[in-house]
Amino acid sequence: SAFPDPPNFYTHFTSANITALRSHRQSLNLGPTDSIPADSIPTSSPLHYLIPPPLPSSGSYWSFSEFWQTPERHPSLEENGITRLYSETDEEVAGANRVVELRRLSKSLLLSFLELVGVMAVNPEDYPSKTADLQTILFNMHHLINQYRPHQARETLCLMMEEQLERVRRETDENRAATKRVDEALAEAAKVARKVES
Repeated sequence: SAFPDPPNFYTHFTSANITALRSHRQSLNLGPTDSIPADSIPTSSPLHYLIPPPLPSSGSYWSFSEFWQTPERHPSLEENGITRLYSETDEEVAGANRVVELRRLSKSLLLSFLELVGVMAVNPEDYPSKTADLQTILFNMHHLINQYRPHQARETLCLMMEEQLERVRRETDENRAATKRVDEALAEAAKVARKVES
């Protein structure tokens, strides 16, 4: 098969073992979110595999072939070994400066591409330095764009809340209109009933 077999400990996740772990948790007077002390279960017990490992408190770790920082943060360009092309002392660039820097980098990208085309026409063996320049510019642009992510998330939430509010208002208006129609129908029925009685 294309993928390796799962680790053997998945066989320990049975209904009986999960029930046994719940009863063990209750015997220790622990809540559902409290972690079970690892030394309270023998390592030879299959229940040992049902206890998740503790989260790393600091530093870094590997997961699914990816490197993660704790606490989670975006690494700077210098930490990734990339030259920073925009001049900022702090990582967070002001909003207006980001636009200026992105425009400047996009013009540099176009110029570097034209230089690459020229180099390819004259001396194709010299292309690696120009592609490295293009890559550095693109990484810098990507880094600046990623600094907009928190703002984008806030704006997306604001739009979702506005759409939700508009939907609730529309439903409320529809309910009021339906109530008005029902009241009018009841008033008409009352008039008809009075005419029949008289």
